[in-house]
Amino acid sequence: MKLTSTTGKLYIGYFNQTKNGKLAIYHLDDSGKLILDPKLTNTASPARTIQTYNQVQGMSFYEEKILLSQSYGAKDSKLFIFDNNLDDDNFDLDKGDAIASMTLPPYLEQIIGRNDKVYLLFESASHKYRKVPNILHMDRIIKIKIEDLYQ
Repeated sequence: MKLTSTTGKLYIGYFNQTKNGKLAIYHLDDSGKLILDPKLTNTASPARTIQTYNQVQGMSFYEEKILLSQSYGAKDSKLFIFDNNLDDDNFDLDKGDAIASMTLPPYLEQIIGRNDKVYLLFESASHKYRKVPNILHMDRIIKIKIEDLYQ
C-alpha cells in the first residue's frame, strides 16, 4: 500500500500482485483532517478511485508529475513518471499513460520527489533481506535527477 498527500488530498493506494492496483483519493479540510461523508457516520469515502499498475509500492508528487514505484520479489523494479492529469476523469495510472520509466534493482519500495530529485528506498536493505544470499542489497538511498528521466 502507498500513502501520500498533497494540496488538500490524501492518496491511498492498494497493492495487487497480479491485477491492477487502486488509488483512492480523499479530500482533506484546511486542518488536514479527512472530510467525512455526511451519509455515513464517522466514515470518509473516497472522492475518486482510479486504476494503477499492479505491484505499485510507492507514490510521490513532484511539481506537475506523479512518480510511482513498481516492485515485487527479486525481479527488476520500475520507476514510472506521469504528467499529473488527476483532474481528468479519464486519466489513470496504468500502462500507456507514463511519460517515462526506468528499470531499477529489485525491492524498490518508497520514493519521494523533492528539489528536482527522486529519492529511492529499497526494501533489500532491511535486516530480513541482508541474510538472503544472491540478491542485490541496496543499502543506500539512491538519488536521481528527475528531469534526466524524461527529457
